[in-house]
Amino acid sequence: MLDALSGSKYFTVLDLKSGYHQVEITEEHKERTAFSVAPLGFYEYNRMAMGLANAPATYQRLMEECLGDLHLHICLVFLDDIIVFSSSFDEHLERVERVLDRLRDCGLKLNPKKCTFAQDRVKYVGHIVSAAGVETDPEKCEKVKNWPVPGHLRRRFVRRFSAIAKPLTDLLPDVLKGKKKKGKDAKGNKSVKWVWGTREEEAFRKLKDCLSSPPVLAFPDYAQSFELHTDASIHGLGAVLYQVQDNQKRVVCFASRGLSRSERNYPAHKLEFLALKWAVTEKFHDYLYGHSFSVLTDNNPMTKGANPSLNPGPLANPFTQQGASEDSQRRWNAFNLRRL
Repeated sequence: MLDALSGSKYFTVLDLKSGYHQVEITEEHKERTAFSVAPLGFYEYNRMAMGLANAPATYQRLMEECLGDLHLHICLVFLDDIIVFSSSFDEHLERVERVLDRLRDCGLKLNPKKCTFAQDRVKYVGHIVSAAGVETDPEKCEKVKNWPVPGHLRRRFVRRFSAIAKPLTDLLPDVLKGKKKKGKDAKGNKSVKWVWGTREEEAFRKLKDCLSSPPVLAFPDYAQSFELHTDASIHGLGAVLYQVQDNQKRVVCFASRGLSRSERNYPAHKLEFLALKWAVTEKFHDYLYGHSFSVLTDNNPMTKGANPSLNPGPLANPFTQQGASEDSQRRWNAFNLRRL
């Protein structure tokens, strides 16, 4: 959805006041919201409350009925959050006025304290949006940066931190080498000697840096060619979509997934073909369909896939549309993603 913001320089974020409570409940449905307050009796909601099973879908439907013809063209709508975008200031004022007029006609009210007008950088649905692209909200990363260092054996894996960091353990082989030492009890046995030295401190710091320093994702420019990097292993599939913008290679999107039980039996070359097929025909289909792109891989058999007669079967489909090119340098980003 955020790809619709490509090329925009000005952004306005609108937030509706007590969003769900602006939706009236029909008389025959009010009884379904009844709750008991002993000894005062039963009460029913007159307006839609948070927690109702159909509340999100109902509210989104209301917003799209109100702004449906403007959605994805001059604004984006996600529940009670609206972002208006444009490439010029004059155009932005006109678009904001159209959205405000439409909200007024529908009887919807805004919360002025949460609205931001005509900015070049705004926060929207948990992301920071600017002309440069989409990035993670620094406030969300701040909690990871400030995660306390474990001070005793019971916190050797740092409560809750290990669950977040686990997917990255294989991505730092040099830093985390030997992290599982023989003789140490993962359950926190008191007989195990607690050691936290320079090596552990450095590994902990780098792990936090990896979690809190994500790249800024570029908006796709469909007038330019894309570059697709893919890789595969017995652990899973990985793909990264790049595009050269302003003489700089930018990441447009990351993707990875695990393997099914049958896919784990595939030979290496077939896994590489599967990674490309999955990336082209499924994950990045909306970006690549009908557009020029090149494929970079470290797998030599992939270069033969451009000839359908040499690669029969369902995995040949991507190659009938676009050939693959070999790159002697391993595609490390895709290589890392496949291990998640």
